Amino acid sequence: SAAKAAAKAEAAKASAAKARLGPVAHMPGGTEVDLDAVAPDNIDLDSVQDKAWRRPEADVSDYFNYGFTEETWRWYCKRQK
Repeated sequence: SAAKAAAKAEAAKASAAKARLGPVAHMPGGTEVDLDAVAPDNIDLDSVQDKAWRRPEADVSDYFNYGFTEETWRWYCKRQK
């Protein structure tokens, strides 16, 4: 069926993207994520060594999605517990 073919094509595209990244993705701030592991619910900001989003020239949207900032992300994580 068309839906099955579309799902297969999407899976192939995701697999190709993962292959380009390799088994470990290097994220801003020095955090490494194992793409074969279960994804974390969130990232503990205190564990990030280089908080590059705090630099004057940094664009916070390169590090936080959906309008989050460091402060709003901390608040959001606390609310999720």
